[in-house]
Amino acid sequence: MRNMMVAATLVLAGCGTGDNEDTGSDMTDAGTDDGSDSGGMDAGMDTEPPQITLGPSTVRDERGDTIDFTSGEAVHIHSGPVVSLTATGCPVVHKYAYLTGTTDPLFGTQTAPNPIGYDFSVQDAMLVAGSTEYRVRTFDGQVLRDWTPIAPTTGDSYSVKLFGGTTDIAQLGTRSGQFLFDVRARDESGRDAEASFCWEQRLLAPPVEVTPLAPAELFQWSLAADSPVSRISVQGATVLTQRVTQHAGEPIRIAWRVNPGAVQYVRSSVDDIVTETSTFPIGCPIGTSDPRCQLRPVPAEPADMPASGTAAPGVMVYLFDEATNQNVTLGTDTLDVTLPARAANQPPRAYRIDVVITVPELHVPGLWAMEELSLLGITYTGGHAEDLGLSCLDMKDTAIGRICYRVDHFWRVKMLDAAKVTFAGITASFKTETPLQPLADAPYLSAAARSTGPLTWDAGNDDLPGALH
Repeated sequence: MRNMMVAATLVLAGCGTGDNEDTGSDMTDAGTDDGSDSGGMDAGMDTEPPQITLGPSTVRDERGDTIDFTSGEAVHIHSGPVVSLTATGCPVVHKYAYLTGTTDPLFGTQTAPNPIGYDFSVQDAMLVAGSTEYRVRTFDGQVLRDWTPIAPTTGDSYSVKLFGGTTDIAQLGTRSGQFLFDVRARDESGRDAEASFCWEQRLLAPPVEVTPLAPAELFQWSLAADSPVSRISVQGATVLTQRVTQHAGEPIRIAWRVNPGAVQYVRSSVDDIVTETSTFPIGCPIGTSDPRCQLRPVPAEPADMPASGTAAPGVMVYLFDEATNQNVTLGTDTLDVTLPARAANQPPRAYRIDVVITVPELHVPGLWAMEELSLLGITYTGGHAEDLGLSCLDMKDTAIGRICYRVDHFWRVKMLDAAKVTFAGITASFKTETPLQPLADAPYLSAAARSTGPLTWDAGNDDLPGALH
């Protein structure tokens, strides 16, 4: 009888593939004493190749990690959704690249490993001892680990855990994409079985600690408190702030972008005649040039200038090193910067993002510049006062001559009397990248780190001098 080589076809979960080809069932006639043909194989002969069956094999999606920074480094608890590696197609797994090795990085750790792992069985009564092997390759055929023998854990069961890092399969810690896990085995009849299973890996950069978006200095300002309200219409005011702390021992690029959303404003600006009155008697002889003795009409009160509507805000964002309070970089609504790696024996490094917004619609019409100024002991937000001169409003002829009993001094001032800005919701996108991991959303950010919800700044009503204010 001659040997037959059989490669098994395996219908397996996931993207397992295999080949099955029977090379024939004819047998060579060995002859008998009576010349008869046996017509088949011995009843006890193994006629099937090894059967490779993938068992339950799971890994946690690390986008759902709970990350605790209180110890001064990121401690990962892999609490995200369970991904079944037996699912149809190539199951997608997100993993933090710096945790793929068998040892922790310089900074950062995990409460338990979360490797890609395959559990499978190889069943055959005549399996050749030591013939079960596995390998790992990319979807385009690059072999990352060549055929490697593996011993069963118990009976016919096997378990393989795949790690990245310098001591294992380095590319699993540096490369995103689709990978294949191959298994093969042989029985004593020379029959081979081979199966392949795939997964798609998407690597994540190490996490940075990010606080919620917090209302900043603008929301402390008011007109009554003589705050520098004029800045919001020209230089801008810091509306939000966010703290970012670099804990990792490798450089991390951050790409941060803010969207102010819909912004509404209400502005009450006044064009006032402000009066200073003196009732000290002034002698006004005929022909005097003393301006206090001039009989001039009272200036008419100009119309006020209220306005409201949708604003077109300007946005600038700044990154500061909190240790030095030095500006690291800035951008128009976007920051794109690489935070240096944390050195050994050094503490985490904190940075601050400030969002500065201008609302030009709050600028008082007719003013070239708006600032905080004082007139008659009152501070206001507006332009410099225009001196309209003096006028005697109570002139009388007396036995000693003409006397003015009331002198008014008039100024015309354009001022901001009230202001309100409403933000429907300010949002921020936060992406990270390392030299080996592509730019991707930082999945660990809280909702409060991504969006503020509605915000309103009300500057109140100023205590302005003038007839109507």
